Amino acid sequence: MLLNLKLNTMKSFLFLMAAMTCLWAVSCKSDQSSKDTVYNLKLGTLSNSLCGTFTISSSPDSSSALYDTFTFSSNGQGQVSAYGITGAFDFLQVFDTLFLFPDRDVFVFKIGEQGELIGVSNWIDQTKYIRLQDDTVSCIPTAVDSLYLYRYYEFILATVKENKIITNTGTTSSLEKLCANNFSKACLAMANIGMRKALGNSLFNDEKQNADEKVLAYLQKAIDMGDTKGHGKMGEYYLLLYDEDKAKECYAKGCDMGDKNACLKMMENGW
Repeated sequence: MLLNLKLNTMKSFLFLMAAMTCLWAVSCKSDQSSKDTVYNLKLGTLSNSLCGTFTISSSPDSSSALYDTFTFSSNGQGQVSAYGITGAFDFLQVFDTLFLFPDRDVFVFKIGEQGELIGVSNWIDQTKYIRLQDDTVSCIPTAVDSLYLYRYYEFILATVKENKIITNTGTTSSLEKLCANNFSKACLAMANIGMRKALGNSLFNDEKQNADEKVLAYLQKAIDMGDTKGHGKMGEYYLLLYDEDKAKECYAKGCDMGDKNACLKMMENGW
């Protein structure tokens, strides 16, 4: 009896260790029966393969709902439309929760039983979106980097609290590590933090200012990692510094690389 108990205990321990190894090892893969390549975690499943156009169905005040549609492209990228103006975002799904990052903000949805999106954060709280029946978005499966999804999950843990973006000493420390580990989104987030100083100065000074080398270094690292948003973000920074020539050059590069926000900024400034 005692021997059997010890054997069962040992089996349980080995099973637990194997499970933990699968949960946390970067190379752990999902069940191959799933069409999505995902990275399994203790809190749920990570995925960025959602695809389709979701339009507003109901809202606490539909007449004043700001965002009309959210379109997901099955590759972690998407577009949001508000009064005919579109903007880009990237996203990550953690089990039944969807996190969208348009830039410095975050939209958080719960995914309902019928696949509907129910807003639980600022601007979209209690607003429901359903997928268009005549949706024309082409859902093309793309290869997914499990490590990227895990880094993205770490990014959310570091920056999102109570469905809001937060910034403190602990946040910057975590972002520094993620940026050092080549997660470009963290580098852009660190650049955003540094750009606040330029934003404050621009309110009281309309003369060209010198760039902060640390901010430029974060932006350049994101660019070097192939992040298409890097050039546009650098253009935004130079615009805050009243360096229009460099801002135009950066926005043009971003637009050429497919950053739709950079293209929009070119149009807004008549370039």
